[in-house]
Amino acid sequence: MVFEAREPARLVVSPVPTAEVGARVVYGVTAMDVGGVALDLGRDTPVEWTFSGALTERSRPGCGDVIPVCPALSAGYARANAAGTGSAEARLGALGGSTTTVVR
Repeated sequence: MVFEAREPARLVVSPVPTAEVGARVVYGVTAMDVGGVALDLGRDTPVEWTFSGALTERSRPGCGDVIPVCPALSAGYARANAAGTGSAEARLGALGGSTTTVVR
């Protein structure tokens, strides 16, 4: 088996365009190389997440709480607390990406 290693150039946060007040929102992230090719981060990559505006951070669900597997460490877990616009930002080392969500 041969693996090709490429340097990530940017992060892309999976958009969640809208959410209802009180919703539990989950964001994903993809690393991209300079050519725009998606790179596999892996579920257990510790991505740092920050939320602002209408979104606040919530704890990652425990293993087996929602589904029989452990939720991904690389995902961002937020709660839509109030109507308005919220921002989700992911950081992995020097790389970052963000998206906004309209909370209704």
